[in-house]
Amino acid sequence: MTSTRSEADLREAFGLNSYESRVYLALLSGPKKPKEAAASSGVPLPRTYDTLRSLCQKGFANDALGAFAAVRPSVALKSRVEALARDFGESQSRREAASKRLVEALEPLYSKKQESEPVMLRGVEAIAAAFAEVLGGSGHVYLMVRKGLEAKGLFLRYLSEASAGRRVDILVPVGAALSASDMKALDSIGASVRRSSAAVLDVMTGDESVIFGVPARGSDESFGAVAVWVKDASFAVSMTHSLGQVWRAARPVRS
Repeated sequence: MTSTRSEADLREAFGLNSYESRVYLALLSGPKKPKEAAASSGVPLPRTYDTLRSLCQKGFANDALGAFAAVRPSVALKSRVEALARDFGESQSRREAASKRLVEALEPLYSKKQESEPVMLRGVEAIAAAFAEVLGGSGHVYLMVRKGLEAKGLFLRYLSEASAGRRVDILVPVGAALSASDMKALDSIGASVRRSSAAVLDVMTGDESVIFGVPARGSDESFGAVAVWVKDASFAVSMTHSLGQVWRAARPVRS
């Protein structure tokens, strides 16, 4: 069981493939030549040669004059974590640079005609992107949150990044669980929170649009959802007025 769990951790957390994980675990008992490593790990011999070279490149093994020795786990794993962090940072920098170029090139091509019709959003990432756009373009937003509490970490991140200079009022169900850290994060961005028995669905109102969210039945996501994004200023004003009435009757949540 320990070997199985370790193999899974090496694959999932450290990016080794199945053969690399198995050969590395086999080398821990002592240096081995390729044939010995293949026999101990169950990896086919033709693939063992490439696997051993790959383990050396990733810092998990050393070539000891024809035999291969495992690098001590505490050393190999620390080095791998640092390498993955560097790779992620470099990839993120490339994505940010590419994003800037694409925005400059593609934004002028975007037609606002497509904003006149309601938009169906599927999945938390699509909803979060719309959430960020509405937040960024509004001076005051109301959030009525029910199912969305399951993804509060994601939405808190967007709030912290784009809430400066905006009024954010959040309505949650009476029995909603909000931790001290949640309240601290909300306090730090100046958001106000109140409890209401009327908070029975997920709604966001901005200056010119409204997002309605409902659970997606049959979704295999941890937070499966669909939402409808209505981009209409007069409708947004009406919904903001309605949520304002609920807000005034709701009970403040103290941090």
